[in-house]
Amino acid sequence: MTSKIILTSEPDSAKFSDRVLLLDQKTVRVSRSSTEEKPETDNAVFDCRVLSKSQAVFSLVDEKFYLRDKGSSNGTFINNFRLSQAGKKSEETEIYSQDIIRFGFQFETEKTDGGIAKCIIARIQIYFADGTEFVERAVNDKFFRCKEDICGQERYKQVKLHHQAVNIEDKVDQLEHIIEEK
Repeated sequence: MTSKIILTSEPDSAKFSDRVLLLDQKTVRVSRSSTEEKPETDNAVFDCRVLSKSQAVFSLVDEKFYLRDKGSSNGTFINNFRLSQAGKKSEETEIYSQDIIRFGFQFETEKTDGGIAKCIIARIQIYFADGTEFVERAVNDKFFRCKEDICGQERYKQVKLHHQAVNIEDKVDQLEHIIEEK
């Protein structure tokens, strides 16, 4: 029997079936689905356009479980704490049972499909090979956040997606206007 991580969808997440990821001193890659890789209940491939092709990696080292962002654009989060800046790889960060993991940002679109491109939000349960559950994060840990604080926060990246040619100067003007409003 091997150690495992179970990912269970949280409210406001893009839809996915529970995932059971087996970790036997190796890594499990988190990624967006493609023609080569399809979502399955035993992998961390998601049909979610806000994820990067290579989003993050789960790993098990010396009886500790880790998550690392691989330099994704929209980020990897533990309890709403971002692991690294956009486009930069993070350090391995220890994860615990009952942490809330988020891959990507939700953002608004101009499409008629409801206007929201949802990210992956999951509660994790971690089990050792003998079936005992791994501990929860300590309240004095820098990545600890009350579950009510995590689940009640909707995170949206304000992006309008469209396929029209746009003048770069217009985009700069729009960005300056947004900054001035804050």
